[in-house]
Amino acid sequence: MFFLSRTKTGSLWSAVSSEKASISMKIDISSPANAVIGRYRLSYQIYSMCSTTSHSLADIILLFNPWAPGDDVYMADAALRKEYVLNDFGILYAGNQHYIQGKPWNYGQFERNILKTSLAMLDRSINYSKDKAKDVSSRYDPVYVGRVCSAVINSNDEKGVLLGKWGEPYSDGVKPSDWNGSVAILRQWYNNNYQSVKYGQCWVFSGVMCTVLRCLGIPARSVTNFESAHDTDVNLTIDKYVDPSGVPLHQKDSIWNFHVWNEGWFVRKDLGSFYNGWQVLDATPQEPSEGSAKEREIYKKACNKLFRGSLEDSSVVSDEDLENDLADDFSEDSEEEPQGSQISAQFKLANSPLFGQDVNVMLVLKNATSDSKTIRINQKAFSVDYTGTAVKEILKVNTSVDLSSNDEKQISLKIPFDQYENSLTEDNIIQVVAVCEDEQGKKQLVQRSIVIESPPIIIKAPDQVTVKRTVQVEAVFENPLSEELKNCRLVVEGSGLVKDPLKIKVGDLKPKEKMTVPFKITPYTCGTQQLLVALICEKISEVKNYQSIAVVKA
Repeated sequence: MFFLSRTKTGSLWSAVSSEKASISMKIDISSPANAVIGRYRLSYQIYSMCSTTSHSLADIILLFNPWAPGDDVYMADAALRKEYVLNDFGILYAGNQHYIQGKPWNYGQFERNILKTSLAMLDRSINYSKDKAKDVSSRYDPVYVGRVCSAVINSNDEKGVLLGKWGEPYSDGVKPSDWNGSVAILRQWYNNNYQSVKYGQCWVFSGVMCTVLRCLGIPARSVTNFESAHDTDVNLTIDKYVDPSGVPLHQKDSIWNFHVWNEGWFVRKDLGSFYNGWQVLDATPQEPSEGSAKEREIYKKACNKLFRGSLEDSSVVSDEDLENDLADDFSEDSEEEPQGSQISAQFKLANSPLFGQDVNVMLVLKNATSDSKTIRINQKAFSVDYTGTAVKEILKVNTSVDLSSNDEKQISLKIPFDQYENSLTEDNIIQVVAVCEDEQGKKQLVQRSIVIESPPIIIKAPDQVTVKRTVQVEAVFENPLSEELKNCRLVVEGSGLVKDPLKIKVGDLKPKEKMTVPFKITPYTCGTQQLLVALICEKISEVKNYQSIAVVKA
């Protein structure tokens, strides 16, 4: 409760009379920058000598405000606010360091009921169930809200929004690669009485997290790290084991081809101004963060090292120079590593092959010694998921090659389509490995992940349309295979263009058949909008495209 006053009070709720008439007055109500976000019921009371009367004005929702200099999420640059708060579409990056693949994603933070769902998430947390008053009173802090959202989005602890799954079968849910945005996921969770939606993987968790943070007013972005080390025992090393032929053995540590997390923009009053800015938040269920302040300081520097590596997000990520080296914090004498073979080896690939094509990769060997060498080569190819886990062996080739001093030779490896087509996971990744052994028994392991590119789908739509006027759009796709594609369907999404996803049954596509599927959309929001079209079928995954459409007033 607060009283009508003459001046605005920045640190407290205030109500100031700005205009008066004979029977009415205008009152400006201001909230402090650190007010708790969420739902409020606004009412007023009139006191007189004889009585007090109360009247309800409205139910309001208060959010974080990146436009307000006093708010913990304040972002001064208008262009950055436009990208990280207002943009309702983005690209989530996947693939590997050699072939970066963009996944179009409909964030849809301004779509119907997404704010209601985002606020409902806060009330589904463990913290809220344990102590409602304490939880709600902490919602002024974006650090706290970010952690709650991260926990509730995955179902590990809170019976949350998404259930993670990293392999077939997905028949009782949706395959992670078939999701095109956050709106369908959040609506399904809310409408089905908060039952976890099946299924998600890292980019799906990140896309939903980005939607919720932006919806609540926290600037946010999705960030991809390639060759992403997953260090389960927290010793800052990755322990990797392979069998004599180079195939990875089961292990706790792993290096994922990519991992997608989030960053939220806010100050860190708990840590000090040095830490203000982008904060890492990861909704993918893994190990919880822990450790002493000293350990966190070292990990922060390790993360800075990491962030200077292979990073992609839906906009530009600026790198900051490191002022200190990790060696200042932990250094020790170490024994010299044993020398391996003086034969250099690497796989080369001209470009990522299209699904339906053979894969041709070249192993390049060079003898850097003054002696001739005979090298025995064991090569294998197997499918992996994006976490680097071997799934199924595709082929195995053993050969040998003679190398004279300073000689270089190329050994070709062909992986026919008919050998890999039924072995791939939805991630479309093949890993090739070679174990090269000289006469002295010295071995060298070389490996490379190859992303199989999905065939294109073309969108034919006007560059400019008028709001609330229906227009026709076409999707064009050609089956690249010499076999039938079964149970094909189109899914069409796009904030401001399609209120609910369109699901269009296409049926079966004959070998090499070209289809043209017409459909209609009625734009409902002015501005530049993104139309996303995906083809879903049993054989091929990740057939997606998007097109920008300018929606203008009538």
